[in-house]
Amino acid sequence: MDLLEQILEDYEKLIKTKIKIPLSNGDAIGFTFNNNNLPHLLGLQYLVDIPELGRYANKELSANNIYMMLKNKNIVESDLRKSSYFDSIYNERIKYFSSSTVLNIIKAGKIVKFSVKKVKNITSCLDKIDYMLWNKSELDNGQWCHLGIGFSTENRKNFPNTFFIRMDDYYISKQEVVYPLSCWIQNKPGDKSFEIYWNTIRNCMNRNSHYKYFRKKTDDLSDEGINKILFNEEDRKQFRLLKLDEMDKAYLPYFPEGFHWTNDEKSYIKSKIEKSYVDIFPDEIKKLLNLYRQSSHK
Repeated sequence: MDLLEQILEDYEKLIKTKIKIPLSNGDAIGFTFNNNNLPHLLGLQYLVDIPELGRYANKELSANNIYMMLKNKNIVESDLRKSSYFDSIYNERIKYFSSSTVLNIIKAGKIVKFSVKKVKNITSCLDKIDYMLWNKSELDNGQWCHLGIGFSTENRKNFPNTFFIRMDDYYISKQEVVYPLSCWIQNKPGDKSFEIYWNTIRNCMNRNSHYKYFRKKTDDLSDEGINKILFNEEDRKQFRLLKLDEMDKAYLPYFPEGFHWTNDEKSYIKSKIEKSYVDIFPDEIKKLLNLYRQSSHK
């Protein structure tokens, strides 16, 4: 099995995998890996001296057409190697592409709001990239691994647009850094993972009145730091309200627009989270909340 066949087989692990990452700037990245993402992620549009791929670059063939040609072995690795552009695409993309590398980039939580205007002196086709996710690889002297997320004007959805490896951080060093508040992943079989970055959420609360209350008292806004200065009932009230407001940051991106819950409801859910010692999935939160509401109305 050659490398291209291995990539096609391995990519099956990513197909229909759904990702959602709410961000510190109020935006959210949400996308699903599909068949038609793979040709572009591998950079096959640059192999324009291969007839089928030249037609793909000129939009005469769709990405799904190319994917099916790859799957049906109408295009094989030996065909790609005939391109005079193959070596650069191979060394920057194909050689390193795998489902585990892509997922490691996503889980690393390193993200910039991308503007191609900030990339100087390099011919780039990254004008459709909204966010660049990246991670420092431990392979081959620690390259920077990039996953660019684009935005479709047709269906108003994000999609994985590009994948590439560089020996430097040129594409991210001058970009605006944003921080993930959480990361939700569900693969095709239905297996899910979910993590809330509570420290990041706390750092994003600087405009919150309860956060400002404690900022006047201490520079250490961690739970440990705040617990050291809880001298009276007002302090404890302000800390409780701060943590309830953080529940909004953590979970509202996963609830329908216009959703509202009371502080009593948030307190109940927060107690469930603390007892479980893990971040509870949003759909489980909805179930717990419905049960609580039903019991409260009896």
